[in-house]
Amino acid sequence: MNNENIKSKLTLSAKEALDELTEDFKQNVIEKAYTIAKERNTANREISLRDILEAQQPSQNIIEKQKYIDYRRKRWTMLISFSGGIYAIAGILLYLFQNKKFSIENDLGLIIAIIGVLLTLLAFIYGQLISKRQYLSTTMTTTSSFYEIDSFEIVKRWQIIEQLTIAIMKEKNLSDSKSNSVSQVIKYLTENFTKSEVDYLNIKQLLQSRNKVLHEGYNLNEKEKKKYIEIADDLIEKLEHAKK
Repeated sequence: MNNENIKSKLTLSAKEALDELTEDFKQNVIEKAYTIAKERNTANREISLRDILEAQQPSQNIIEKQKYIDYRRKRWTMLISFSGGIYAIAGILLYLFQNKKFSIENDLGLIIAIIGVLLTLLAFIYGQLISKRQYLSTTMTTTSSFYEIDSFEIVKRWQIIEQLTIAIMKEKNLSDSKSNSVSQVIKYLTENFTKSEVDYLNIKQLLQSRNKVLHEGYNLNEKEKKKYIEIADDLIEKLEHAKK
């Protein structure tokens, strides 16, 4: 079922609510895009497509807040486990004290239990230290200009790159058959938007990453996401200015 058929089933009030939500989303994106453009010192001149694309991503403050909430939740879970271990050891020691009889033969099970609980507590303390170190490391190394995004955003960016390139090629009176060929799009990009071997490799790697995500379900790590989104956005910005 296509979008038009779905929309036709909406009631009047549902359509009005949808229009309001759409307008609110657009306004929110525009405001974020303007803020991003101000950071780039281009807001007085223009708000670019790149600004709009970045404005759609969740802000770093929201991401960090969610990370902190997850960190606190894990910390409380581990704290409850730690308390349970303490109570277990206290119960075993209290049992031994009340009975006032202790021998390795009769109480071997209790000794093993105590060792097991102690190992659990040591693992808990070690896990807490590692978790806190990782959280602090992530917080310090993440910059405010970076937006955490899904790997599929690479596919969306490449689609925009193709659309802009095809539009430019058509303006230059290239045939539709050539314009719609991926190889011709790549050729046009490399001939007109690369100044060095590095630029050429960036476009090639961007396309390879897009294909891996789209056809193989590959999930990019944070470093790869940041790298290829930056490459794609730079290329989109160049294409947009060239189209003007």
